[in-house]
Amino acid sequence: MAWPVMAGFLVASCSDGGGDDDGKAGRNGTPTTAQEDTAAPLSDDPELSDRPCTDLPADLELTVRCHWLEVPADREQPDAGTVRLAVAVLESPTAGADDEPIVRLQGGPGFASISSLPAYVDDVEALGRDVVLYDQRGIGLSEPSLECPEQEDAVVRNLGRDEPYEVELADFRKAVVTCRARLVKEGIDLDLYDTETSAADLADLRVALDIERWHLWGPSYGGRLALATVRSHPEGIASAVLDSVYPPSGATLEAVLDSAEGAVDALIAGCAEHSECAEEHPDFEATIEEVQQQYNATPFKGTVDLGEPRGTVPIVITGDDIYAGLAFALRDTALIPQLPTFAADLARGQTGIIPLVAQEAVPFATRAAAGVLYSVDCADVGDLDADSSAALVEDPGRAAGLIAYQGHTFCEEWDVEPLADAFREPVRSDIPALVMAGTYDPITPPAYSRAVADALTNATYVAFEGFGHVVGLSTDCSTRLMTTFLEDPTAELDTSCVPTDGPSFGG
Repeated sequence: MAWPVMAGFLVASCSDGGGDDDGKAGRNGTPTTAQEDTAAPLSDDPELSDRPCTDLPADLELTVRCHWLEVPADREQPDAGTVRLAVAVLESPTAGADDEPIVRLQGGPGFASISSLPAYVDDVEALGRDVVLYDQRGIGLSEPSLECPEQEDAVVRNLGRDEPYEVELADFRKAVVTCRARLVKEGIDLDLYDTETSAADLADLRVALDIERWHLWGPSYGGRLALATVRSHPEGIASAVLDSVYPPSGATLEAVLDSAEGAVDALIAGCAEHSECAEEHPDFEATIEEVQQQYNATPFKGTVDLGEPRGTVPIVITGDDIYAGLAFALRDTALIPQLPTFAADLARGQTGIIPLVAQEAVPFATRAAAGVLYSVDCADVGDLDADSSAALVEDPGRAAGLIAYQGHTFCEEWDVEPLADAFREPVRSDIPALVMAGTYDPITPPAYSRAVADALTNATYVAFEGFGHVVGLSTDCSTRLMTTFLEDPTAELDTSCVPTDGPSFGG
């Protein structure tokens, strides 16, 4: 049962300072009541140091400035050591004096930004303003690193085993416990890695870069970080672009399952409503059930080349794995129209797609810094409905491939201090916000983003019909919306370009 890998195919008026009464405090000033139990203190005078810009493509046609930002490891005890955050500023050659920078917050939690720097070159051109990237504490080039190679080994090990869910779950628990023990032995306090601490890091970064005002760009978990910063440290934030938001209210494991299954149901309904898809796949739902039963009875066994350093490894894929893969493949808008055909091919025994998916999924499943994933999710939302979540982990039914790879599955083993309940309250602010969502998103369903927009007093919400997880700058329309919004976040936004039709399914 290779559930981690298939789940890994998945794998949130411009005022001077912004904010409403939930965050009008000045720098290191007294927060309002809503912040008292959550906001982390800021540094008195954060400073940058130069960092070599390593591994940049030789043909990169942008100027990139690279820095270290040193911040307190423990913001309640600023003299008790520091962490270093890797920072990169991509300078736009077309930015004018009034084009305030935008900081791109990464998803996950646990994904790095700096290693993907070349991918943001086109974004700099599209937005016409400087783009700031940084690796959040514990991630990527930032120091210390909360990578968990023990967890990565478990992903690959279980990829090639045909064992019951309980056996593989125990193997992952062992890997999590081993990683935690090693990090603690290295002197890392895992209680210092949560969203409120990262929000304070982000606020310090703006000051250290000597940026008077900037925009926040938060896709997925980055939306949660953006919202936490808007609430706790609103000064200097011109606007926020929130995309497929994983909100501070979080999600229980049961909600994760419901989101994924709801996205599959939307796919089935979308196919039925599309004449060509309905004709080619008249009973798509039955095909999904058939595939699940067929490969549970006789799992696919093969190999996949993962490149260096792992090389070719065995894979064993069950029907439950395929269902998980189908659900999480809905994150990729480009794949959505092809999924009914993929399912029909699998029902006919045509399995060529499986190694291709695994080849992409394994690197994705091992790319996040798992120590940050566990620390953040367990501190932020890990105690939400803990008893029911624990029961679901132990007896997941067909949901094994959908929930067992979530960060807060192992919160009992990771054992970090949870944030106060006030952190999970809806964020209320008058800072202008553009909130986008995809209607087929299996990870952060549009209802999450809709609720976030409804709580904000100055937000424009747009749902892209037929899109998956994270809309971003993927289309002319989304690019136009985002650039227009950033030019004047206080103006009424023309959303007439937003698609109202679902995917254009092929035969």
